[in-house]
Amino acid sequence: MRRPADYDAFLSYSYAVDRPLAAAVQRGLHTLARHWYQARALRVFRDQTSLSANPDLWDSIETALRASRHFILMASPEAAASPWVRREVAHWQAEGTRETFHIVLTSGEIVWGDGDFDWERTTALPPGLRGWFAAEPQWVNLGWARADTQLSLLNGRFRDEVATLAAAVHGLPKDVFDGEDVRRHRRSVRLRRAAVSGLALLTVLTTLLGLLAWRQQNTTERQRDQAVARELATRAAELGDRDPRLARLLSLAAWRIAPLPETRAGLLAAAGRPGRAVIESPGATAVAVSPDGRLIAVGGGSVRLWDTATRRPVGEPFAAGDVRTLGFSADGGRLVVGSDEVRVYDVATRTAVGSPAPLPEGLPGVGTLRTVAISPDGATIAVGETFGDLGLWDVETGTRLFAPFETVPPHIPSAAPVAAFSPDGKTLAALNPHDGKLRFWDLATGRPRGAPVAAYPRQTTALAWPSLAYRPDGMRIATAGVDGVVRVWDPATGKSVGAPLTGGGRTRQEKELPSVAFSADGALLAAGNADGTVSLWRGDTLEPVGDPLAGHGGVVGAVAFGPGGLLVSAGADGTVRLWDVDARLRRVTPLPADTGPLYSVAWSPDGATIAAGGHGAAGLGARGAPVSCRIDGWALCLALEGRSVMVGGGTSAHPYTRWSDPGGHDGTLLLWDAATRRRLPNPAEGRSAIANSVVFGLDGRVVFATGVGADLDTRGTVTRWSAAQQVPIGIASVELSGPAWASALSPDGRLLAVGGDNTGTADGPRTDPVVLIDPVDGRRVASFPEAGAVYAVAFSPDGRTLAAATETGAVGLWDVRSRTRTGELAGHSGPAGAVAYAPDGATVATAGADGTIRLWDSETGEQVGVPLRGHGGTVFSVAFSPDGTLLASGGGDNSVRLWEVASRRQVNERFWGHALPVRSVAFSPDGRTLASAGLDRAVRLWDVGHTVDPAAALCAQAGGSLTEEEWDQHIPDIGHRPVC
Repeated sequence: MRRPADYDAFLSYSYAVDRPLAAAVQRGLHTLARHWYQARALRVFRDQTSLSANPDLWDSIETALRASRHFILMASPEAAASPWVRREVAHWQAEGTRETFHIVLTSGEIVWGDGDFDWERTTALPPGLRGWFAAEPQWVNLGWARADTQLSLLNGRFRDEVATLAAAVHGLPKDVFDGEDVRRHRRSVRLRRAAVSGLALLTVLTTLLGLLAWRQQNTTERQRDQAVARELATRAAELGDRDPRLARLLSLAAWRIAPLPETRAGLLAAAGRPGRAVIESPGATAVAVSPDGRLIAVGGGSVRLWDTATRRPVGEPFAAGDVRTLGFSADGGRLVVGSDEVRVYDVATRTAVGSPAPLPEGLPGVGTLRTVAISPDGATIAVGETFGDLGLWDVETGTRLFAPFETVPPHIPSAAPVAAFSPDGKTLAALNPHDGKLRFWDLATGRPRGAPVAAYPRQTTALAWPSLAYRPDGMRIATAGVDGVVRVWDPATGKSVGAPLTGGGRTRQEKELPSVAFSADGALLAAGNADGTVSLWRGDTLEPVGDPLAGHGGVVGAVAFGPGGLLVSAGADGTVRLWDVDARLRRVTPLPADTGPLYSVAWSPDGATIAAGGHGAAGLGARGAPVSCRIDGWALCLALEGRSVMVGGGTSAHPYTRWSDPGGHDGTLLLWDAATRRRLPNPAEGRSAIANSVVFGLDGRVVFATGVGADLDTRGTVTRWSAAQQVPIGIASVELSGPAWASALSPDGRLLAVGGDNTGTADGPRTDPVVLIDPVDGRRVASFPEAGAVYAVAFSPDGRTLAAATETGAVGLWDVRSRTRTGELAGHSGPAGAVAYAPDGATVATAGADGTIRLWDSETGEQVGVPLRGHGGTVFSVAFSPDGTLLASGGGDNSVRLWEVASRRQVNERFWGHALPVRSVAFSPDGRTLASAGLDRAVRLWDVGHTVDPAAALCAQAGGSLTEEEWDQHIPDIGHRPVC
């Protein structure tokens, strides 16, 4: 279904080859025939411009396609082969028209034949267009302009071609369109001249008119500044991680020029990107990071060392040759270099140690490329030859120790074997492309360990070779083949672990080198891809960790980790890129816990302690019998001593746990020291069986756990715990007719609100689903009726209003003093399961099963703007940051997202880490950390410190400010000002 047109045209193109030309065409369409009062003559969608802050790429592209009146294909062989372009063209064929489909030829051939394109000769169009056009379409030829990086409408030929395209989109004949453009230009000139004359006249008018003119000038300058700032924010987002320094500084400049909601959203998005710096290094084919992280070695036509902190070269290049492999010794004192000769260098002096490893006797010396690995102690190297040999050499003496692989004449050049030493230096792993097998050797005896493992298809013709890397604990080894597939193996058994991992794929095996590396702690596994990205997986479970890192404009042929979350990658685009993946490392390791699913997480007021509630690690069934229940939405399913108790629509599923301790259920309430991430002792008795909600008291010394009682009493229970001693100090039955789902403490600490079921029981009537109790003695103070179960409650900051999110989708508003219902927030099409007040009380956020987040004016009860969309399922939780500028959300798609409230934009790359739905999110009191709890039994901490002062964070990341020359180049219409 097509939406009302938000865009006049959609640009589809190959990002790899036509990005500059596509940008020039977009600017031209924006400018031609523009009225003086218009920002743009046409609104043209181009993915890198219009998707700046939305990580959900295809959904956004599809939305833009449906909201566009015309489709412009920038045709080239690369576009014809692009899966993205093909998908966009197919979408337009299905929902658009031929009359609104326009073609711009940038390279290749387009030839019309008898009733269709001549597909034998046409190379620039995707095959899906075969037979779609009934008559020959017209197209614009910009093949001549592809190499021009300074295209503008001042180029007459380019202006003429763009005018042809613009006329078609405007729906005007070319001559009429040209005349209209000239007419508008002349009118603009006349208006400018009239304005100048008017300003001259105003100088002699009264002081009042002068003041009005001054105010008007300020308004004009403010409007100009806002327009420039928005354009800078767009350009910064388009640059992204391709030029991280410039992108950050342009984001800062946009904010300094005009502090708008959208420019602040740009600040937040830029500060959260992982790209940190770019080192220009044409021909780079290998990288290595010293163990202390201070140096980066880059190999290509030679080797050069770079200072990690300053990104400046250290000394002069050395080791000239076609360098393909590099490796530091464990102490960082030596660097081994593999090219047409293999040498070991002293890092401090950059001079060779010992003699080069000679070629085995009988092998030709011309055209030989060699792989190399260095042992942890730096004493031994393993050398692979393009003729198939693999030998071990003593670094000091140059003596060949033994040869795991040896070839016999005739010697045919092909891919070289690759090797890796185990972290303890006792085992050598080697992968031979000649037979595709992975082998292990005991270095003490020189004998093989186990049988060879068939890892990849036999490869004898390509001159690229695979890659392999040990996990630092030596328990796993990863291999990357020239087919782009990463596999992980258990060195002890020789068996593969998990399913093969795929990244960007490889199509030109003879040139494209695969790459794979583990982080220093083994938490992450990285692989370079042919599409210019770097994929990351967990080092233990092999689950993907976030979206691939995107920034390179060509194949990523080398990756290497350093300490502190540093990742370095080298690409065929001639750049070496530095990434900060510390946040992704944090995602991999949740807070230590041994429990069932978690439903709630909270911080103590001083930020020192984190509490989480959920199912216990022991179960809820008969002794020795599995519990056949699971969470379904906000509902529960319990098994009680051999009989099922269905609560709130739960469904039967696989068990979580089994009964173990009749006196309590371990793990219902969990506490951690936030600074050390250390688990605090478990509460030992008198606990709830299930804690659906946890809330700290105002002084942080008490934790309230709300849920189902230890005897599986489904009427709802609140347990007061001493946070310091981890013992219960009070238990209250809420007297609901079903489980208690939610709780909230009033700002003055005098009331605890509890929300739950009101479905009624066999031996009792329906009850009010909202109950107010005294948090000290558990005494019932009041109750509020609602039409259905209540899944979330929240007090306004002044404590006068209580909001209750219900299964009907409405959020009831209650006056706490008069106990009267004052209104409701109605908009969700399914159950509303989350509600939160902004710190200033002006805004209420709600979320629910319809997958939307809605913002409301707390005074009027009116919805503010359109719903926030992004989660691929139910949104279970929302929380405002302490300053109210950000909103966090957790959803059924297992993701955590951040939204800038004023601009209503998502400003983070989705936080992936949870393997199951995220049920609760909470900001730390200082706003620098976000905690999330999920059904995967994990509490994860996300570093959001950059959001507290994004400008300061960007200045620190960029390491400086825009120079005057850079400012004049990128912001010529406004005088230079410092951004840091």
